[in-house]
Amino acid sequence: MLESFIAGCDIIITGGEDLAAGIRYDEANMFLPIILLLEKGISADSIKTAAASSGVPVLANDSLAGNLFKYGKTGNIVPELCCTEVSAILARSGKTYAKPAAVKAVKPPRPIRIEMGAALRDYIGGEQVFEEGLGETRKTLSALFGYRFPSIGISVSSKINESEYRILFRGLEAGRGRIDLGWYSTVDLGFSEIQLRAAVLYAASVLVAHLNELVEKRAPELLGRDEVQAILDAAEKKYPVVTGEVKSMFSLGSIRDILRGLVSEQVSIRHIPVILEILADWAGYGPAPNELIIEQIRQSLKRQICLDYTDDKQTLRVLTLETKLEKNFSDKVMFNEGGLNGALFADEWLEAFSPGIEGMVEKGLKPVVLCSPVSRSWIKEFTRMKFPSLAVLSFVEIPPDIKVEAVGEVALGRAGKKQAKGPEKNGSGKNGSGKNGSGKNGPGTGNPNKAKEKGLKTGDTQPNDR
Repeated sequence: MLESFIAGCDIIITGGEDLAAGIRYDEANMFLPIILLLEKGISADSIKTAAASSGVPVLANDSLAGNLFKYGKTGNIVPELCCTEVSAILARSGKTYAKPAAVKAVKPPRPIRIEMGAALRDYIGGEQVFEEGLGETRKTLSALFGYRFPSIGISVSSKINESEYRILFRGLEAGRGRIDLGWYSTVDLGFSEIQLRAAVLYAASVLVAHLNELVEKRAPELLGRDEVQAILDAAEKKYPVVTGEVKSMFSLGSIRDILRGLVSEQVSIRHIPVILEILADWAGYGPAPNELIIEQIRQSLKRQICLDYTDDKQTLRVLTLETKLEKNFSDKVMFNEGGLNGALFADEWLEAFSPGIEGMVEKGLKPVVLCSPVSRSWIKEFTRMKFPSLAVLSFVEIPPDIKVEAVGEVALGRAGKKQAKGPEKNGSGKNGSGKNGSGKNGPGTGNPNKAKEKGLKTGDTQPNDR
């Protein structure tokens, strides 16, 4: 049986004294060469001997044989990392394979698309403030995903009301809204040019703010297998060894889920070499829950994470948890084998976060809660729906040179009191500018009640999941 496999090989590549890989390529029937045999130890010695008697060439190449064993599998095509070298070896032995003819690329659909009614498109479509707002959203996504995010598509749809808009993520509706423009066609209302201009700017800011809100909540949906594959392909050009190791040990779906877990908490995945190193390290320990791997990656990216919430003096302002509250929370999580269960926690626990978070937002600060490593991921899941913008950090994620300043405490029985203490309302920092300031996540929407003064009515700007 072994002799017949060896006879079917075009070449045997050996490494040291104990590795042997058999390669076969049939130009008429194969797209790329395949690995027919992978043997080590005594079996490898037998293959060398049988190959010599069968007239199959044997080539010693320690590094190539090692890579074939590390990244390849019997019956699969040669790993991409080894293709160039195998191609040269086959060419010298009289075997060549050609790369497939170029196929005309099909332009992929844009991951984010905004559909508008005809009147709304004419009203704000060409406005500079609208285009600039979309540009800022695109920059935010590019920084989050670590690659140049495609432009946001704009189109007119006849399926919706003329004053409505729909925001689509990967072709599925993520949210919709309505801006009443019935007054716009009425010429006798006596609006001045300044009032009309203000109304246009407000309408554009409402739509952009709605988009930013959806991006903050649902950015992981924009990261599919195709996007992850593109990230890995780009990484493999610069970091071939660690990328190849990760690709051989994790499925594309598993890598996607881990990256989505990071993105869901607004952790940028642009530092892909660090992430790949952690994945490769953990793969050596055997199967591990994604949540555990994500926590390890967060610790490796702790400086990047913290700097997103510090001011210019690298001071991190946080809410802390009352000792009793955190202990109760940790105990419930640790003794519940199924993980986090919302039924374990009373609504009172969730409401306890509101005063401190509202106090930080009012003072132009991004809300951050500092807690123990045991509780961190569970507190984030517990608060995600009601407080999607809340960052939850653990003590081990704070670099030693980052100064931490507690501005309030989350405690049961204090839901009626504002707890965050920070800069004055007119203060400004890296993360915001005053009460009505805007952070780097996108422009604020202002006061929605002012829409009525301008004749505008905004519809439901909450995501409408489909």
